Amino acid sequence: MFARLSSVTLLIAFSGFLTFSGCEKPEPQIVVEYPTTLTVLTPHNPDIRHEFNREFTKWYQKEYDKSVSIQWVTRGTPECVNMIDDIHTKATEAAPRVKPDVMFGGGVPDHDEIAKRGYARRVSLDIADGVIPDAIAGQQTKNPDGFWYGVALSSFGIAHNKQACADRNITPPQTWADLADPRFFGWIGIADPTRSGSHKQCMLLVLDSLGWRDGWSTIVRTLGNTRAIQTSSSDVLRQVASGMVLGSYSVNFDAMTLADETDGRVGYINPPDATAASVDCISVLKCGRQPEIARDFVKFVLSDLGQSLWGVDPDHLGTFGRPLFHYPLSRKTYESFTGHMLFSENPLVEDFGLTIDPTKAQQRLRVIAPMVRAATGRNHILLQRAWQAVIENGMPQAALTELTTLPIDEPEAIAAAEALINAPDGDVDELVKEWSALFRAKYERVLGMMAQ
Repeated sequence: MFARLSSVTLLIAFSGFLTFSGCEKPEPQIVVEYPTTLTVLTPHNPDIRHEFNREFTKWYQKEYDKSVSIQWVTRGTPECVNMIDDIHTKATEAAPRVKPDVMFGGGVPDHDEIAKRGYARRVSLDIADGVIPDAIAGQQTKNPDGFWYGVALSSFGIAHNKQACADRNITPPQTWADLADPRFFGWIGIADPTRSGSHKQCMLLVLDSLGWRDGWSTIVRTLGNTRAIQTSSSDVLRQVASGMVLGSYSVNFDAMTLADETDGRVGYINPPDATAASVDCISVLKCGRQPEIARDFVKFVLSDLGQSLWGVDPDHLGTFGRPLFHYPLSRKTYESFTGHMLFSENPLVEDFGLTIDPTKAQQRLRVIAPMVRAATGRNHILLQRAWQAVIENGMPQAALTELTTLPIDEPEAIAAAEALINAPDGDVDELVKEWSALFRAKYERVLGMMAQ
């Protein structure tokens, strides 16, 4: 049970006195009340932050007759997890000074990792039976011990610039394999999966839908089509909007928000039968200073109003806010707002194609970032040259196989990644260096084959 923390109160007393008939009377005291601050660490975009900031602070004032403000700390999902880890493991002088109360956003594997490392607080909430499904596409919607809760659903697919594709007479990408097609050489945008949780999740779905071998073949060719590896998914989406790149991986709500802002110039598609409705989660963190208000924030996000913010047309709600393009997790929301949802599909009853195996997903997610670093990094230009040579020589099968087959098989890659879970950064860098040498040798062999 959390102890309720009162607002910080500043008492300003004036020392002047008035004398009346020999009596001294102090001036009235002035009390200024400042709102308590809840610190929320999140990968969510500005629209989501703005809507939940406004509605939660209003709700809290009405519920408790007290003010609260939110300090937002924004990072990519992998960086959010790293920041929480640094708070608990770094020496005092090296640890981040900001200590968030809540991590709001990120998927089940991210919040499972936080819980396993002992960084989350157990939270007990009364949620009516049947309102929220126990599982979606193979993923649990809450931690059995209350260390995290699912709050919404999102899907992962492809953002593309429809107008720029039409101007270049290129059919827009519709599948994961399309992003690897030679017609998009130099026209794809990808974000570093060590910083972008959404692009890492897309790569996981490529592997799940196509298998380890064909999936990595597709990812390697997609990386070969990529002009440069960007630092964040938001950077990539800005390039899609400008037409600097024609397509990229994306989480649905970011791409759909961009489509709304560009009057449909940007499009989004869930690759048919090759994606999944993924659970977005929230955790209350041990390092925070406002555990009770953090619990209230979780309670609000799962409330009827909080759930409606995700996916109901804001004009119908009367909030005058921006559409957030998330699928609510509550069945009640879909039933109460039939005809007023932002989506035609309902992932609580519709199949998006894939069922996530939590164990396999966690293993593969640990491999993806170091593998992509090794395949690109200092090797990226060499990869582009090798892929271009294969394209220009008519895609000979032997060279294509040499280029796109990983130099490490799945069991070996997973074992290496598992061994480095709690290892120093230097050990991870050493593994990436070893793998990079293997990729460089492959690319050089391909260039040699094309020169003959």
